[in-house]
Formats: sequence, structure tokens, C-alpha cells
Amino acid sequence: MKYATKITQIRTEDPLTKQIIACCFKVHNALGPGFNEKIYHKALELALEDAKISYETGKKFSVFFEDR
Repeated sequence: MKYATKITQIRTEDPLTKQIIACCFKVHNALGPGFNEKIYHKALELALEDAKISYETGKKFSVFFEDR
């Protein structure tokens, strides 16, 4: 089995990472479970904008799974 050669470590001590995680929790705590992904996506966009964090949405990237 072939695994990705580049592993990126999440730096939880990074202030930006902490802000992003806080936005995610804010959204989930406000909305709770059960909504469609698009609802959480839009809510997270709003939370990131409120926190003045720039972001890109809908960015394409390659996914490799089982040699495909």
C-alpha cells in the first residue's frame, strides 16, 4: 500500500490555527449537528469574516487513494 509522502503537522500552538479552530467550534456550537455541509460551510465563511481571517473556498486539490 502506498501512502502520501508529505505529512503536514498541524501546529496547534500557532495563533492563526487557534483562531480557525475557535471559529469552527463557534459554528458547531451555534448550529449543532444535523445540517447539510453547505450550511456549515456558509456559517464558517461568516465566522472567518467576522474574525477577519482571509480564506479561499472551493479550491481544487488532488486526492490519491488506493493507487488512483
